[in-house]
Amino acid sequence: MPHLAPACRDWKKEMQFTITEGSSVIHWQPEGWTKMTLDQNLLTWDYAAMTLETGAGSRMNPALERTYLLDKFNMLALPGTAEPACGGEMFSIKARYYNYEWLRQLAIHGYKSTAYEEFVEMVEGQMSRRDKSINDILMRKHTGPLRIS
Repeated sequence: MPHLAPACRDWKKEMQFTITEGSSVIHWQPEGWTKMTLDQNLLTWDYAAMTLETGAGSRMNPALERTYLLDKFNMLALPGTAEPACGGEMFSIKARYYNYEWLRQLAIHGYKSTAYEEFVEMVEGQMSRRDKSINDILMRKHTGPLRIS
């Protein structure tokens, strides 16, 4: 998952772009997405995340939580998307959310105690181990085709 969640996009202002992974091609944002139902937007996001995760012939990890996959590719979330069902994954969802929220509050309000400093040190200590598989998507401009390498 990205170190920090990408900002939500106003997809109505974005140009459609192409992401190529192996033999799979995804055009994002999907054509006609503003006319889709909440559930169709979620299904489209699920499909894109699954396609990008499995990549060029790699197999899907059966232990991977759906919500983790959607969090990992949250930059593809469309406005008006249904909330995914959480099931037993609620604890890990909350942990990711609260870690992100704590860092966001630190960026806005600054350090208030040594607990904040310790939290940042723990996060920085894990930087080398974080999932970097989507860095390419996050760093590229959406003006041309994207290729995940």
